Amino acid sequence: MYEEEFLGYRGSAHYGYDNVTLGLNGAGLPTLQHQVIAGFGTKGFYLGILGISPLPLNFTTLDDPQLSLLGTSENEAKIPSHSWGYTAGAYYREPKVFGSLTLGGYDLTRFVANDVTVALGADQSRDLLIGIQSITLDTPGSPPLLSTGIYSFINSMVSHIWLPVEVCQAFERAFNLTWSDIAEMYLVDHATHAAFVAQNPTITFKLGQSSTGGSSVDIVMPYKAFDLATTALDFNGSIPSGTRYFPLKRAQNSTQYTLGRTFLQEAYVIADYERGNFSVSQALFPATSVA
Repeated sequence: MYEEEFLGYRGSAHYGYDNVTLGLNGAGLPTLQHQVIAGFGTKGFYLGILGISPLPLNFTTLDDPQLSLLGTSENEAKIPSHSWGYTAGAYYREPKVFGSLTLGGYDLTRFVANDVTVALGADQSRDLLIGIQSITLDTPGSPPLLSTGIYSFINSMVSHIWLPVEVCQAFERAFNLTWSDIAEMYLVDHATHAAFVAQNPTITFKLGQSSTGGSSVDIVMPYKAFDLATTALDFNGSIPSGTRYFPLKRAQNSTQYTLGRTFLQEAYVIADYERGNFSVSQALFPATSVA
């Protein structure tokens, strides 16, 4: 949880070894022996996490590296490479679309191909670092939400999108958002929610190899991708269940700029560790998928 600590996520864990079966019992997917697993004692994460880095894990010594799930799969010839392709799915669409994870390759049916590739970052903890060149709203006359490029880390472990405070303030004005200091999230009132559901504007993230210029790709996100509601009585009951919120967080510095699972609902990431690069594409939502 090194990168996540920059976002305020902390917690201790008990580590051990166990066998990991991918998919449901009887689905025919492989079982991997002697895998490192961790049980976290924190409320910061509500979902289990499947680590897909090819790097081995080390505990008390660097002389006894433990193969990762991806490393074990490739080492045992269960997949042809350390590559993977992932999109978080779009449950707000009709019909609902589940996420897609392909180990050892990618699913051609799940993205719009483009020619933009980005070198994996030298910092192994921030290898999926990409330039956000602009963020725009399709409403006529709307100013850019982000006009000065930044670099952001793509991180499926967290749900929100973390952007500079001035960019968040531009979102506030565009979507009539209210920041809650108690919940540390943007709340959306019923009238605003109804208006934007009816209008269904789109937000376009222009991504590139760098924060300015060069080849780029547009990831277009509908308002529905940001239309979320709390599902439990959190924050000591001060924010009731069903409260509408916008999954945007105020980043205090560049280490917090993050594109989380909200972004990955409409984006497909391919990480190619053999060639040392990755790509981000507009996600597709076919009726069936063939990897």
